Amino acid sequence: MMRLVLKAVWLFVLIPLLLCSTAYAVVDIQTQPGRQGQVLPALGISNTFGRWTDVIRLGYNPQGATAAFSDPQKFLTQLTEAAAIWSRVSGVRFEILPASNYPVDHNNPQSLRDGIVSVYWTNSTDTFAAMAGPRSGAYSNVLGYFPYTDGFVQLNSSCTSATCESGMTSVLVHELGHLLGLGHSDTPDSIMYANPYTFIRYPRTDDIRAVQVMYGPPANPVDPLTSLSEWQFFPPPAASAAKTQFLFKDNQNSRVTSDAMLVLSTQAQFDQALTVVTASTTDDAWVRLFAPLGNFSNQADIEIAVQVVVVDPSGYEYRRDNWQLSCRARNACLSTFNFIQTGVIKYIPGEWKIYVVENPQLVTAPELLLTLSLSVQTTPLFNNPPMANVEIAAGESPGTVRMRVLASDLERHALQAVWHLPGQRIDRNGDRFLDNELVEELGASNVGGWQTVNFGGNGQHSLFVQVNDNGPRYSGQSGAEAGDGFQTLMKINLQLNNTVPGSVTVSSSAIHQYRPTRDWMLAFPGVAPDPALKTGFNNIGLLTEADMTIQSCVRILNTGKPASVDGLSHIDLVFNIIDMRQGIIQIVKSRAFNSSATPTVLRQQPVCSGEFEVTTGLYRDVIKVGTQTYATVFQLTDEAGLRLALRDARVLTP
Repeated sequence: MMRLVLKAVWLFVLIPLLLCSTAYAVVDIQTQPGRQGQVLPALGISNTFGRWTDVIRLGYNPQGATAAFSDPQKFLTQLTEAAAIWSRVSGVRFEILPASNYPVDHNNPQSLRDGIVSVYWTNSTDTFAAMAGPRSGAYSNVLGYFPYTDGFVQLNSSCTSATCESGMTSVLVHELGHLLGLGHSDTPDSIMYANPYTFIRYPRTDDIRAVQVMYGPPANPVDPLTSLSEWQFFPPPAASAAKTQFLFKDNQNSRVTSDAMLVLSTQAQFDQALTVVTASTTDDAWVRLFAPLGNFSNQADIEIAVQVVVVDPSGYEYRRDNWQLSCRARNACLSTFNFIQTGVIKYIPGEWKIYVVENPQLVTAPELLLTLSLSVQTTPLFNNPPMANVEIAAGESPGTVRMRVLASDLERHALQAVWHLPGQRIDRNGDRFLDNELVEELGASNVGGWQTVNFGGNGQHSLFVQVNDNGPRYSGQSGAEAGDGFQTLMKINLQLNNTVPGSVTVSSSAIHQYRPTRDWMLAFPGVAPDPALKTGFNNIGLLTEADMTIQSCVRILNTGKPASVDGLSHIDLVFNIIDMRQGIIQIVKSRAFNSSATPTVLRQQPVCSGEFEVTTGLYRDVIKVGTQTYATVFQLTDEAGLRLALRDARVLTP
């Protein structure tokens, strides 16, 4: 039954939810798929919020480098590339200094730090490739937080895996994310994800939204929802049939039974192609490229330098490795190449591509020699961050405004808002300590109380507000706190004229401004129910007789527990009524639920009234029809046609 939702996702262009999360600054070279995060994750790296307010100066110290980076310039090239990746999607700025013997002083008192982030090697028996983090200066009354003034990136010279050479750019992008103030994301499709580390190379929606809230957008705008074409891999022209006549073709080798294909490394006999990875696929195997070479009838030696390029579902280059194709004349050879663990690839669902191309470092006009595909059909589950917005009203005295948080959480966890307010620190909770922030429990309504913010005068002002939940993370870890740092971060910019807030913008790591389209005029479908009915929801489905449609929001369940497909746990749906008498409806449109976190008319975040159980195909919902409201049950009857039939309906009364 899961195919219903999968088909809806692909057919009707679902927008992924803008999700966030996590925090620990280590890349572990061990890749056991089940390894747990070392602390409860939160998107912010520290419970003391901060950010860089100036150019970040990176100083590389090559002492103790691995043999792979004995040439300092080789490492500086990758460090420069990693820094440029973050600058491409945000307003953060780096300066890469020449290699030198920079001191490791980030743990010194502030007065004894040089303000240069030391990038250095250490020899450790611990299983990590690198770790990093920022260091704060003095608290700023004007900003309302601790600006970062220094930091470190520590590399492990005992690391000998491919991660520490061919994967170094991915490691550095991840570590620079920590340096910027990001922890480990709960969202698997994120370069900051770490359970397990997936080693993707470029920031995704989760990463981009967070870093843009902290540092603003880049000069050349980037849409967090859209893959950057400059980071996508486009294969070269295909080679001629004559060139590939004896490459990747079935031959007389006793272990060869077909042309080139993907297999599992655990297979004893290469007689079955791996075309799909599902949840039931073993976690402890490698995806292997099985490559027959040569033939008894081939009259010439095969010696071709190639590269294996693995491309992830975003179209981004995941990894690129040199490979030598070798086979003597009149021989039938077999070569294999392992490129990703099954326990890792399960966290990045979608269509993967594997290309073998002539090595562009050695060939002027390289050609494509082989293309293979692998479909990953999994549904990674994770804790969604809260979605939030801020309501702003005029203050009661010049230089002040009133604000309150409006939030929601798809899993309905308890939420907390943390305000980083400008001005002198005061004891806000009576514990006789000066507080850096105002902490507010949002309660059952998820609507905060009005906070009066004194900006001290007219002009352009900004402040940060974070929203956290107390839900379980990373395969069930849980606790009273959501982690060390923020989950959802908002930056509020406003132009203040006495008490009147003008030109207000709110940027958030988990919301975006809703923009109506021809297909979706409203931020979310449905209608508010009659409170007397006590439905338990603040938004229910709506049947419109004029166009014979039903619009609602549906939660995805698997054996009664929250589930998701392609990262979507809540989906907006539009049904056409095919047969009113028989109660036949058909899904015609779908998308991610309320990704802009738009509140209801009562200033609450809407809660989905519908639920779809993937194991039974039952769709239950509360739907308003004219002046009456019904509790309904539909059964999926035509999976291919996305049709459902009414099985039960009863009128709800006060």
